[in-house]
Amino acid sequence: MVPTTAFTLHSWNSADNGSTIENEEWLAFLQRNMEELLSGQLDCLKNTNLVSVVIAPLRNYNASPKVLEYVANMLALPFVVHGPTEKETKNIEEVYLEAKVLPNLIYAFRVIARCKDCSPESTPNMSTDKEIRFSSVSELSADDLQALEAICLLICYLVHSNEDFLLQFCDAVAILNAIPLVQQFLMLGRRKLRVVTDFLAILNLVLMQSPENADLVEQIVLGLSASGESILEVSNLLVHPSPVVKFRTCELIKQLASSKQNVLLSNVSSKLEQNLNSLLHDSSASVHMDVLQHLKKLAITKEE
Repeated sequence: MVPTTAFTLHSWNSADNGSTIENEEWLAFLQRNMEELLSGQLDCLKNTNLVSVVIAPLRNYNASPKVLEYVANMLALPFVVHGPTEKETKNIEEVYLEAKVLPNLIYAFRVIARCKDCSPESTPNMSTDKEIRFSSVSELSADDLQALEAICLLICYLVHSNEDFLLQFCDAVAILNAIPLVQQFLMLGRRKLRVVTDFLAILNLVLMQSPENADLVEQIVLGLSASGESILEVSNLLVHPSPVVKFRTCELIKQLASSKQNVLLSNVSSKLEQNLNSLLHDSSASVHMDVLQHLKKLAITKEE
């Protein structure tokens, strides 16, 4: 049916990511397990081999978005329901680390974004994975976005709960070449706001707790296309209607100014500065104060 061995950062090539999957059967299986979890039976998430079975669809290009959403929801249940003790949740987190749940969640980004027009016969295996074509964010369906939101929510919780998950996140994004996908997902502010706010929180956390991975954040936020244009227009996030998006973007720019000031200065556009200045009049006090701090920092680094 599905592989039962653990899927690790060191065994990407062992995955059969084009195997047939019975989506309806998987949905029924996951639904039953979620009902057990809700009744307080957590055993299935305390065993590394069982968790490895549950996460298998996350790396299968034939898995439906609904199956991916159910997998993420099932894995998140122990952290949102009443009943599990702190010791139990910590034990489950250790199992997730051992089973490499988070790298599999990152791989699911590829499953969600894979071009749906590609025929099953053209689905490359891991050895030719770079040949996979991805859809633009505007082409993602409502089910795709719902699955993406559930996955990002779980990732955001895990990286904030344990630094080892944060390191797995950085490693997996780099190894799986997921930077372009993260950049695309950060443009979903109009369709799936929660995805954007979760990613901004994660990137800020990387800069705060794992500064050795600042280059990864730099590539995501300031990366240029082959034509030399910014892939992610950060200035647009500064004028987003959501105060949370504006505040977290300001924090991100401020931290980049501290850790990668030369790179940031070379990428500061007049539009970015203009939008920062416009936020001095923002109705949100937290955004206003953060912009003041950032503009002061930017002015100092420019003088230097």
